[in-house]
Order: sequence, then C-alpha cells, then structure tokens
Amino acid sequence: MKKISLLLALILVIGICAFAVACETAPAESSAPAASSEEPAPAQSSEEPAPAESSEEPAPAESSEEPAPAESSEEPGEELKVPANLDTFFVAAIDPEAIGEGQGIVYVNTYDISSSWSHHVAFAPVEGYEGFFEVAEVSYCNGGTAQPLTVPDGGFVYTIDEGNNWPELMKDKKGDGASGAWYDDETHLHMPNMNTVFAQNAFSFAGSVQVGEIYYFEGLDLDTLEIPTSTPDKDYWESDYVCTAKYGLVK
Repeated sequence: MKKISLLLALILVIGICAFAVACETAPAESSAPAASSEEPAPAQSSEEPAPAESSEEPAPAESSEEPAPAESSEEPGEELKVPANLDTFFVAAIDPEAIGEGQGIVYVNTYDISSSWSHHVAFAPVEGYEGFFEVAEVSYCNGGTAQPLTVPDGGFVYTIDEGNNWPELMKDKKGDGASGAWYDDETHLHMPNMNTVFAQNAFSFAGSVQVGEIYYFEGLDLDTLEIPTSTPDKDYWESDYVCTAKYGLVK
C-alpha cells in the first residue's frame, strides 16, 4: 500500500515538473507589436510632400522670351546719312599728266600735281559707308605754288584751278606784246574764258573745306576712272558742258 502511495506521489511530482518546464519554454504573449530595426514606411497622404530645403539656389525658370541685350557704357556711333541737297562736283579730268586751267581734277592712282592758284583736298573713305569720304588733308593756295598731297588709300585728291577770263584780260590787247603783259601774245588772244561758273564754285568749295569734315559723293566712279559727264563732246569750259557728279556735306 505504501509502495502504491509512493508511486503516485512520484508521478504527481514528475507531472508538476513537466508542466513547469512547459510554461517556461512557451513565448510570452503580448498585445504590443514586435520591435523592428527597420524604419516604418511613411503613411500615405493625398497631399504633395513639401520639397526638401537645399542650400543651393534654385535654377531660374526657362522663358520663351529672348533675353534683353546687355547694356553698354559706350555711346552708339552716329549713323551717316546722304544729304538731302547735293551740288555739282566739277570734275573735268582724272589722273592727268598736267593740270588744266580752270579744271577740276581727281587723282586716284598718281601723285597729286601741284600748281599755282589751285586748292588741293585729300579725301579718305569712311569705313562701312560707300560714297562717304572724310577730309584728311588740305592745301589752300591763292597765289604761288600749292603743296601737293598724297592720295589716301582707297580715296582721292581733288584739285581745282581757278582759271582766267581770257577774253576779259585780252580785250585791250592785240597779242603783239605791246602792253608789256607776259600773256600779251597770239595764243592768249584767242583763249576762252576758263573762269567758268563751274570753276568758281569748285574753287570756293575746295577753299572752304576743313579737315575732319565728311562729304558724300554721287556719280564719282573711282574704279573705272570715267569722267562724270553726259556731254563728252564738249570742252569743260563751254557753257553747255554738263558734269553729272554730285557732292554734299554730311557733317
């Protein structure tokens, strides 16, 4: 009987021990979620997230408009314009071997020839403006011998001799030298009036120009070197001689 009681007690003790071990090994239940090392995903929202702040300046928005040109401290150059009114530019010869009395001459390819009672003006081309020339040098002469000028590159030298009114000078002469004048000879007795209106106007013009002035010339062809006249059969001192070249002061 004792043996049976002892056996039952032993079985009870073993049962209690087994139950205790089972309780220790089972995980404890908890209502809290298990911790995780990963960051939880952000909650979804219907609103757009604010852009992240940056230390860099945002790029400027592109525009379909053309950017305004940069301003310059330099003043724009004055535009040269053709004068409204043009006068006759008296030209009777181009690159001659000798100066003709009362003759307007243009020198392009040869050195300017000097003579007494003649004005000389050197015209240099204005870059970028066809037909526009600036007065580079002048040589006035109202007696004696004028100073010849060098032809500017791409330009020309204009020379005008005033000329004499020979019929007026010879009206009391006979061409026999009796008056004692150096020109009282047969040749000058029959010479025409070289002091034409063309020559007078050209002499006045050439004697008044100033270095630095700009002039516009029309009908003056420095390439073909053709004399600008519509009456090539006429002498330049004749009253019906026509010169087609024109000029005007620009500034």
